[in-house]
Amino acid sequence: MLSVVIIGAVLWGVLALVYFATVGHQSLDPVIQEGRFPFVVSYKLDGEIIRIEDVILVEYRRRRDPKFPITNRYWRTTLESTGRSPNFVILEYRNHPSARPEAEGRINSNSRVNIRISGDYFMGERWGQESPHIAYFELYEWQPRSFRSNNTILTAEQLQTYFGIELLEFEFNPRITNRFSLLERWRSK
Repeated sequence: MLSVVIIGAVLWGVLALVYFATVGHQSLDPVIQEGRFPFVVSYKLDGEIIRIEDVILVEYRRRRDPKFPITNRYWRTTLESTGRSPNFVILEYRNHPSARPEAEGRINSNSRVNIRISGDYFMGERWGQESPHIAYFELYEWQPRSFRSNNTILTAEQLQTYFGIELLEFEFNPRITNRFSLLERWRSK
């Protein structure tokens, strides 16, 4: 009886390994493969109002990892107006003091405030994708010739306090609900 249990467990393990090696958790094509997401961002910087109004285009592309027999999903994300990445730099500094209170006195090699947008988020991916946000990125020398970086999501209040940028509008269309798994596909038929 014990041998039957051991054989069953080994067989179950082999089947699970074959499943994840051929299908994997992200290998299925999504049901919805492209989307358009209008947005408006406006802010006031040095007395000037800057308004960005555009459409984020997201298109599904398959991507194979050469090391594994698993196909991962990749979302090509561009702006309708330019065909370029929808991530914007609002401010950029070189050799500037850090805006992070815990890093008082530190001079960064590169600092920037940017708008971060992920196509994965809009297309309903479930694994750790972030909604559109404004982030503060800094690169600094930690030891001689050894650099570190920080990326911090900012609130509108922090944006105003640390950088003098008043956020007026930050509106994006909502994300969609997409289906990826075999079970979800079966239920949708």
